[in-house]
Amino acid sequence: MQADVLEAAALVDSLAPKLSPEKRYALACAPVDLREHFFLSAYTSWIETLGAGRTVSFPRRMTDEDRGGLEGLEDTLKLITLYRWLALKFPGSFTDQAYVSQLRREATEQIPRHPAPQLGQIRLRADRMRRLRPGAAAQFAPSHLPECYRGGSS
Repeated sequence: MQADVLEAAALVDSLAPKLSPEKRYALACAPVDLREHFFLSAYTSWIETLGAGRTVSFPRRMTDEDRGGLEGLEDTLKLITLYRWLALKFPGSFTDQAYVSQLRREATEQIPRHPAPQLGQIRLRADRMRRLRPGAAAQFAPSHLPECYRGGSS
């Protein structure tokens, strides 16, 4: 197992110990970056809500002040991806699909509207990452996910 799955498992165990082992395992396998406060905050809130037996809503307002611009849209799309992934695992609990789909469409439509220099800078950063560290782009596809996709859990 990867360290990030173990870290997520410890977090899930501490926040929702009454969930079944299968549900805790599914939560630990979620595609979330625990190093970023923005994602960690939403993830922990969702775990606590799920552990309390309530339905989990997608936030209507993002709280971090630095969520503007293209990076903010990308972060919103990552959070949407996490929510949708969890909704596949826990369909009766993550029920905000209509709102999430609408928000995803809106965010996707806004991306091309950002000035070209920002997009160029991102491409340049990505190129630098590939040159500096072979396989650096793979960090965005956590290696523990194939293991987590085997078998169902709910």
